Amino acid sequence: VPSLFNLYLTKGLPDPFLNVGCGRTKMTEEKVREMAAEMDTKQIAADIKDGMVTFFAAFTSDMMKKINDTYKLFSVFHAFTMYDYYFLLKKFDSNLPEKDFVYHPRFEPINGEYLSDDLKDFQEVLLPLERNADWDRLFNILKEYRNLEMVSRPVWKKLIGGVHDVKVSGVIDLIIMHCEKDPHFKPVLNVSKDRIVEPYLNKLKTQTEITVQKILQEKKNQKTEKLAILIFGTGAVSRMKNYTEKSNAMFSKKMLGGFTHTTAANYLKAFMLDHVKKEMRELRDILIIRGKWTTNLLSQQLADYFQQIMTVSDALLQFDESCADEGELGIRLRKVINRADRDQGAMRILRDTVRDINARALSLISESAQSLIVFGKNLKLLIDDFDNTAHHEIIINWKEVDSASDGTVKQRMVDVYKRIFYFIQLLQMFVKTEKS
Repeated sequence: VPSLFNLYLTKGLPDPFLNVGCGRTKMTEEKVREMAAEMDTKQIAADIKDGMVTFFAAFTSDMMKKINDTYKLFSVFHAFTMYDYYFLLKKFDSNLPEKDFVYHPRFEPINGEYLSDDLKDFQEVLLPLERNADWDRLFNILKEYRNLEMVSRPVWKKLIGGVHDVKVSGVIDLIIMHCEKDPHFKPVLNVSKDRIVEPYLNKLKTQTEITVQKILQEKKNQKTEKLAILIFGTGAVSRMKNYTEKSNAMFSKKMLGGFTHTTAANYLKAFMLDHVKKEMRELRDILIIRGKWTTNLLSQQLADYFQQIMTVSDALLQFDESCADEGELGIRLRKVINRADRDQGAMRILRDTVRDINARALSLISESAQSLIVFGKNLKLLIDDFDNTAHHEIIINWKEVDSASDGTVKQRMVDVYKRIFYFIQLLQMFVKTEKS
């Protein structure tokens, strides 16, 4: 029923998507997806947040009170109109047909004790009706909702006047007192205390945030797969054996987050095995051994950063093996994980161990990323130096280096540089590097 008031809630309010020109006030998943198709992912959340702030600010305390009061009035009106009058009247005429407005009823006297409960129920829907309530506002909403006049206002005005007279006379109270022989009877006034604006706004905010996060995650997955294909030729990459998402099943039973950098570590290991240990190593050897460098400092820098990458690669392999059941870290985990449920000390050790393992994984990822970034920058300098045919400033015998290469050395440098560039972008989808 509260959805009937959506027209009232949004009518005349600012468009929450005004900044991006969506032209509607309904924050649906469809509209958010339309925005996502036209905007950069970094702008989506910020623009929607700004739109929602403007939209929510339009709900002043006075407006919220009017909406909530109108909804309460609708609840009163709905209860009054949906009361089972037929059930009550049929007690006076057992032949009374339902929904036959031509039939002339023949009411007969009945024992009052059969009516007292029905009259109490009727009092519950009768008493909350107020003659001076803003019925026109409610009927305007109903008219706009159905695009027709649902209630005859002159008839309702006359009816509500009669209801007022009955309430003032207290005749129904007197009948109930007489039927139940209870002169102290007092009717119970139940008025709806529902507030629909706050839940409406909270639900709208939650649904929109969930939709935005869902779409951002989809875009992240699409970009991740695209980068993985550019780097590895496939979106399905699996290299890590023990530090994996699959291993987290044992932690979820203990209400622990488990291994948090599995995806980045998996891509890192794949890059080391598929590209660093062959393609990059061969390129480094050709450049260092065949090239005549103007200064040993530059060649040594290239060699040093490649060695740092190789050192991290070996450390990553050892790290993954150590997470196996028989490995150093795996043994530490197994010693405490079975006792964690009944031993708080073991649970604390388990949390610390998992945190240390994740910190080690993050350290390896960050170290490799920094070394790859610097190695890639040096490679870019060499590509520029190769293109500077008028005056080579780093390597002076590019023709000899090129002839010693299987394929043009420039193309090999460009291919490696692109893979590093794409790979750093891929890592940044999961772990932000300090020098990104």
